[in-house]
Formats: sequence, C-alpha cells, structure tokens
Amino acid sequence: MNGGVSDAETISHDDARKQFTALLHALSAAGWSKVIPISRPRLKGEQALAYALKNPGYPLDPSYDLSLAQWMTLPDGTPWLFYADHVFLEIKLYRDPNRLDPHKRGAYFVTSSLTAQDAYLRGYVDDEKLDNWKMEFRKELPALKQAREKKEAQLKNDNVTIDQAYQDPAVFQ
Repeated sequence: MNGGVSDAETISHDDARKQFTALLHALSAAGWSKVIPISRPRLKGEQALAYALKNPGYPLDPSYDLSLAQWMTLPDGTPWLFYADHVFLEIKLYRDPNRLDPHKRGAYFVTSSLTAQDAYLRGYVDDEKLDNWKMEFRKELPALKQAREKKEAQLKNDNVTIDQAYQDPAVFQ
C-alpha cells in the first residue's frame, strides 16, 4: 500500500514529521507493537536512530518523536516495523530528493506492507529449505539470537544502552 503523508502534493517538513509521528502513535495505540528483527540489537529512541543512520534497514522506534533536524537526516526507505495478531507491518518513508530544504515545502511518500507471520518467518530460511521451513526456522533461531547478543556486546562496549525491556514477538521465543 502506498500513499502520501498528506492529501496535498507538498507539505512543510515539520507538518509531515508531525503527521507521520501521529500515524506511528495511532498504530501503537491500536495494538501494533514495535518489532526489532531477531538478529538486530535491541535499541530504542535516539540510540536506535543513531544505529539506523549507520546501518540502513534498521527499524526506528515508533515511540520516539524525532526532532525536525533528526527527521531531515532520515534516508529514503527508513523503516518502522510492527507486529499484531500474527501479522507484521512495515512502514517506510520516502521523500522527494529535490525538496529537502527544511525552510521550504517537501513531498513525502509512505509505503506500508503487511506480511503474514508465516511468510515473514520463511524469509529467515534459505529458499532450498522452504519445504520444512518451520523446522529450519527453529534451527536458525539460536544463530540469529547469537548474532544479536554479539552485536549488543559490541555496542555495550561503546556505552550504548541496550533496551532490556524489549520483548520479541512470542513467535521468536
């Protein structure tokens, strides 16, 4: 599913930020929970943003309200990832690269993709092993968790706070 941040062709960057933030908060209020892929470090807020800027594809924390300056640093395709009722929802933000002056109006494009839980989990399994993907996913899970633990240990050494309160969706347990 695709759409703009507003009905207008252009919008002030700060209004786009506020409207997009309201969308993220509405999703959370409706029961969608933040998801961090199982092999990625558990970060929140500004630390998730700093990590995402250096590691494209890392999903941002939907509970963290970006400042306008932070908003303007987001690369195209920045994702937010949610989970509810056996469905994963990925929201990605894009902007017109010719309208990036924060003092002028910009143009934004938002994509959202819904993926059934089973289809999402199959994404962790090599194509040639899809016939037994559930068993293969369970076999892969310890390595994914170990990759997370290793990255988190490196980040702790750099004085980055790990979000110990974050809970993976039950399917990752």
